[in-house]
Amino acid sequence: MHQLHKVQGANLKEKLRPLVAAMGAHKKGANLQGVFSKILQLAVAGGLRKDMMVKRVFVLSDMDFDGWTGTSSVWKTEYQGICDKFAAEGFTVPQVVFWNVGTSKASMPVLAAQEGAALLSGYSKNLVRLFLEADGDLTPAAVVADAISGPEYDALEVFD
Repeated sequence: MHQLHKVQGANLKEKLRPLVAAMGAHKKGANLQGVFSKILQLAVAGGLRKDMMVKRVFVLSDMDFDGWTGTSSVWKTEYQGICDKFAAEGFTVPQVVFWNVGTSKASMPVLAAQEGAALLSGYSKNLVRLFLEADGDLTPAAVVADAISGPEYDALEVFD
């Protein structure tokens, strides 16, 4: 059963503790259809104004998704189904940020050009900044461009 959790706490450890406990011993792959269905169900049932819809969903995962076969056409089909459900209720589907916090050999659920989605992997100061401040164009390619657009990269030159 999918649930929404209010994230509270003074620091990251306090914020994550109840989420980890809620997962229990039966850790499963992420069911993205279920997540978006729950968000939409609660929005409709609660009479949420269209402008108050969740803008972005963060998926911190080992990239083990239920039903995922590893082909981009599966995500496009699933994502289009999610978009269609939201549109039928008059809502814009939230953007999705996939952050691989597990193995480096995980499958990637979207391609670089996928609109409405972004991919992050690993840990760094810039990734945390992107995670917290990302705004505007959200594609995997745009996230990479933003990650390397800091002033510390201005002096770099490409020689071919």
